[in-house]
Amino acid sequence: MGRRLILTLFTAFVAGVSFAQPKSFVIWLVTPAESSSASVEVWPAPGDRQSFVWRLVSAGGTILAEMKQPVVPPGYSVNYGDCKVNGVLRHDVIAFVRHAESREWSSDIHSFWFVDAKAKAFTKSRPKQVTCRNEGYGV
Repeated sequence: MGRRLILTLFTAFVAGVSFAQPKSFVIWLVTPAESSSASVEVWPAPGDRQSFVWRLVSAGGTILAEMKQPVVPPGYSVNYGDCKVNGVLRHDVIAFVRHAESREWSSDIHSFWFVDAKAKAFTKSRPKQVTCRNEGYGV
């Protein structure tokens, strides 16, 4: 009886693993004040566990744009939708930023993209006066 139970559980586990689908691990709204806001989803890159793909998705679920995430430089992290541009908090941004543990906002930006739902694109930019929130500050 014990072997039969173990075999049944093992079979159920293998079946569950074979049907498992990859899932996004980051999702945020580009314009959270709008009920029809597009979102950005970050997915594991197909066939490459070390890379990621950014997807711009309409409120209805249609993929508007997709971009493989560039390699993040050593010492930098990815900030998803939590930066100020010219003092205005923006959620339609992605940045590679180096944070100091003792500061809530960092201006050491390596790379920066605007997420443009209307143009259906991730647009690399070099805006002036950008600071990004250090989500680990105070933790």
